[in-house]
Amino acid sequence: PLTMTQIKGMQAQKELQPKLQELQQKYGKNREKLAQEQMKLYQEAGVNPLSGCLPMVVQMPILFGLYSALVALGPRLTDARFFWIPDLGFPQYTRGLGWIPELFNAGDYATLAAYLVLPALLMVSQFYMQKMTTAATPSTGDSGQAGMMKQMSSMMTLMFGFFTLQVPAGLTLYWVTSNLLQMAQTVAVNGWDFGGGASQTAAAKPAKPVSEPQPANGPLNGAAPEAANSDEPTAVSTRTRRKQTRRQRKRK
Repeated sequence: PLTMTQIKGMQAQKELQPKLQELQQKYGKNREKLAQEQMKLYQEAGVNPLSGCLPMVVQMPILFGLYSALVALGPRLTDARFFWIPDLGFPQYTRGLGWIPELFNAGDYATLAAYLVLPALLMVSQFYMQKMTTAATPSTGDSGQAGMMKQMSSMMTLMFGFFTLQVPAGLTLYWVTSNLLQMAQTVAVNGWDFGGGASQTAAAKPAKPVSEPQPANGPLNGAAPEAANSDEPTAVSTRTRRKQTRRQRKRK
């Protein structure tokens, strides 16, 4: 429910973004008046400006508590299988990445691959979830800031994947499931059009200059029509001179 509230709040703020930009242009120099008009707009639309981030703040203590519980129960979750995962309590947090070379040197490639699938699924789900969240977030129109946010999202995705290689598989499974549920809720609210490719492409293309129609009897403003071949008048005048010279010679 909190995630759905967050998604709806972000979508509502995105819909109000054009009006907020108009207020920014109108009252940009008067900060106090701008804040008053923005709050008035939020009240008229029935939108809470904190609805996009407040649910996330509420969930943070719960997530930290769940993380601590899963890490503490990791050694007790022996032989807790889940589909292709041999043990949800493996790998242990204290072992770091040491389990990877151990399984590789032992030739247990099937078990190694089974535990590497979840971090891969997490990075894929995290990438698409952040892409959908970014599309639902109101844009500021700053291309530099948008590029920086994109780089930070990519870095965070890689960091999450590296982090899940060092925690029990049960925690990674919970994280992947949470991402999939949040993606489903985002699609339920915003639909599948989360790339924004068509609108960005249309906005990026410059408008073609419209040429003025030419009248049937010639160019505008009484301009003389251009010759199709600039060398043609010179050739005609040369022929005329030659004919005149020949006639003078015959008369003589």
